[in-house]
Amino acid sequence: MKRLFLLLSAALPLLAAAQFQSFPVSGPVPEQAVCYTLPATCLDLEITVKTVTEAPGEYARYAERYIGVKEVITTASVSKEIVCVGIKSHAVADPLQRYYLMAASLSSKVTPKLPEVTLTEAGVLLGLNASPAEKMAAGPMPCRPMECDLPGAFGSEPGAMETCCTRPAPVRTLTSEMLHASSGLKMAELAAKQIFSLRETRLALLQGEVENMPKDGEGLKCLLAELDRTEQAYMELFTGTRRETVETVRLSYVPRHIGESETAFRFSTQKGVVSLTDLSGSPVTLIAKPAEGQLPVQEAETLPNPDRRSEITSLEVPAGVYYYLPQTCSIDISLNHQVLCHREMELAQAGQLMKLPAEANLKAGFSPCNGALVSRSVVPATGR
Repeated sequence: MKRLFLLLSAALPLLAAAQFQSFPVSGPVPEQAVCYTLPATCLDLEITVKTVTEAPGEYARYAERYIGVKEVITTASVSKEIVCVGIKSHAVADPLQRYYLMAASLSSKVTPKLPEVTLTEAGVLLGLNASPAEKMAAGPMPCRPMECDLPGAFGSEPGAMETCCTRPAPVRTLTSEMLHASSGLKMAELAAKQIFSLRETRLALLQGEVENMPKDGEGLKCLLAELDRTEQAYMELFTGTRRETVETVRLSYVPRHIGESETAFRFSTQKGVVSLTDLSGSPVTLIAKPAEGQLPVQEAETLPNPDRRSEITSLEVPAGVYYYLPQTCSIDISLNHQVLCHREMELAQAGQLMKLPAEANLKAGFSPCNGALVSRSVVPATGR
């Protein structure tokens, strides 16, 4: 009891001087209170996926017989792989770090009053008693430039998807003879004859044995390219087709368990990027941990707990406002133990949670990007 009395006696002058105090939001907020939120860093992931589609040719079973090719596509298949992962970031209001300011004083000689609080549109704390110029200077968090990793060969809901695939106009491969052929075997034979005829024409052009030769080198180049394209179309009737498309999937993710592995999304070699609930995809994990030389992550019990509110505000130095001490994290994104992307960047929610004691006429500025204290001063009472 004596020890408790001494603690309260030591804290009494601080409490008396405190003009306001912060409390974690755990229920209804008093009408006279002002709410504010600390930021969290949201990662914007850009996943580039390559899709390979294979289809067997119509005359695949006759390939060795008529054109002497054994390696052909015999079954249809679709496979997807991640070829690039990019990361940028932006700040969002963290619903898990909401507080409210209340006027607080144990001295009847001090009139309780709240500072002028400046917030972003999302409710993130920007400043206390900020000047008009400082209010105008406060802006949104700039996005980190997108960076992309290209890994080696390896085996929340998707956002907007962009597909890039360019193909030349299709070549008509059916001749009048093939249309009148009585069987697939005969059609395959006629298609093979077309291939050899095209090769003979190409050889004649290269040797200058054609009567109507192109007038210039550019004309010859275009003619040879068209012969190659036509031959390829006939060859695909035997060997099959292989097409590649590239699509970009964008999604956002807020890391919560710093130092632990989290599943950011799932990836299927058949479907591509799928939701977290689709177990057909393998988990793509994200782990964010303090970079070398950084402070360790705070344990959960050191964070302000609504159940310990009376203990925090009565036996400890009162918190005027809460803010973050910035923390740089090393971020790894992996699939099947293969690292797809490695980055180092600041994560607001990984920072050390700090308390700024309330002072009369306190003026302070905070970063909307990482919740850090960027300026602090005490202005004269006449300055407000």
